[in-house]
Amino acid sequence: MPLAEAHPYSQPLLVLAAAGAAAAILAPVQWLLWGVILALPFDNFAVPVGPLRISVSDALLVVVTLRWLAAVLHRRGRIARSELYAPAALFYVLLLPSFFVTFDLGLSLRQAFSILMMLLTAVIVANLLRSERHLLGAVTAILVASVVMSLLAIAQLLIWMRYRVSPLQPIVDVVRMGDFSFLRLTATTFDPNYLALYLVVPIVLGLFVALEGQVSPRYRTFVWLAVGLDLIVFVLTFSRGGWMTLLAFMTAFVLLRPRAPARLAWAAMLGLVVVMAPLTAAIMVGLNPQSVSNRLSLLGLGLEVMARHPWIGTGLGTFMYLPANAFERMVHCTYLQIGADAGIPALLALLSLGTVVVFNALRARRVAQPGVARTILTGCLYALGCVAVQSAFLNALVLKHLWVLAGLTSAAAAVARAEANAGNAAASPAGAGAAQPTP
Repeated sequence: MPLAEAHPYSQPLLVLAAAGAAAAILAPVQWLLWGVILALPFDNFAVPVGPLRISVSDALLVVVTLRWLAAVLHRRGRIARSELYAPAALFYVLLLPSFFVTFDLGLSLRQAFSILMMLLTAVIVANLLRSERHLLGAVTAILVASVVMSLLAIAQLLIWMRYRVSPLQPIVDVVRMGDFSFLRLTATTFDPNYLALYLVVPIVLGLFVALEGQVSPRYRTFVWLAVGLDLIVFVLTFSRGGWMTLLAFMTAFVLLRPRAPARLAWAAMLGLVVVMAPLTAAIMVGLNPQSVSNRLSLLGLGLEVMARHPWIGTGLGTFMYLPANAFERMVHCTYLQIGADAGIPALLALLSLGTVVVFNALRARRVAQPGVARTILTGCLYALGCVAVQSAFLNALVLKHLWVLAGLTSAAAAVARAEANAGNAAASPAGAGAAQPTP
């Protein structure tokens, strides 16, 4: 739940969100989860409800949670084992001491509620995706949502070229080169860098499914079309952090997986990124050097605040309102933002949460059998790496699609491990004997 002011086009969505949430109560819970993912591109259109802002995905997530809890209480469902619970709880508990020093209790409460919703997103996704079919359904929903986002970005560009207005966002980021100017696409996000961070997840997941997944040719065609469209929009964000992140991903993949299928295609894409990443970064630094200096100043201030308040920070969400923050903006780094707002222990807990998810996924991948679950698990690992790198350039803690990715990674690890255990049981002498009919 973003904490910015309500979007000017968000009020008509209030009735739609309420009607959708009411109708969703009768829908299958898996459909509701797909609805959460499909609604993520529109999270910035949240509407004020009391002291909070509620988006369509927020409303659907609440319905999914209630449905899941009701099934658990009536013993028609279960709470899946997951490595997420303990580190997520520790991270949230270590955020709470910052309330003792905050100078804006309402702001900190809203931020804490937003973070709670993000953690809940990961937990729900990890609990509801318990088969290859469900995993592939989630990836499909992620790709469809990215296509919607990319089409809206293309429409934004065309309308701006014709009318010089942006119907999706009132703040337009235009870069000028002499007499030529171009629009940095934002689609429904409020910043082109956040659009790049959103698109890097479906791009990475889609590349793995298209090149290595055991899927039908028709589905592979759909994935290639989605990834191609997303890459076009990704380029038009002109995000320096986004391009450097994609460069790091491509380099790591080619170096770590030299025997992967379609390695020539991977190598060709790496060559493209090697050329485009530094070129884009150089162009943007040359066109807007002030942006770089401002970000460095904010990073320096974040380090200074964290050094002065190492244990419990200054309060959740308060950094941008500190007297020393002349820019009145957040740190352009998720890790420094948490360290400044909630202290170093909370930062270490967040890093521990990510580490636990990754190590659990790596252990599951070592025993995973070739198939869709293993492919999705591998794609999730690389996508998490991209997110971790790009989060060093943005404040991304309350972006729900990143927590969907964390839950998807945990779920894919569980499915891969279950398939490996089932395969081992079937291959064992006892399993083989049990499979034979009794004379």
